[in-house]
Amino acid sequence: AVGLGRLWGQAVRVERLLADAAAPKEALWAALRTFEGFTVLVHPNGALATAVNLGGFRNSAMVFTAPDCVAAMEPQAPGTTRAHLRGRELFELLPRAGVDSVVFNPLGPGTRAVLPLSVVASVLQLA
Repeated sequence: AVGLGRLWGQAVRVERLLADAAAPKEALWAALRTFEGFTVLVHPNGALATAVNLGGFRNSAMVFTAPDCVAAMEPQAPGTTRAHLRGRELFELLPRAGVDSVVFNPLGPGTRAVLPLSVVASVLQLA
């Protein structure tokens, strides 16, 4: 139960930082890089499920911070399966995934956040 509680605490911290435009970017990048519980939806061919034309981007990787967030999207993404990634794994994968941005929790609950792919380098550089 301690591990699950720690993971929920991390998710809440990441979600708060994503929602706070005034939050220091270094704190957000560190929280994204060290988060242990991202979930993505994956097509049978291994490609990440994406959101098209969202927030001014053509092809956003959909990334979820908590089970309720991914559950909100699954009915709209039939045939996909869940994959779980740590922050560093996710941000190393994104440049090779054919996406131009990442959208966190596209249907909520909570605030949706869209970040350009250029952020990936910033997240990984602070390691």
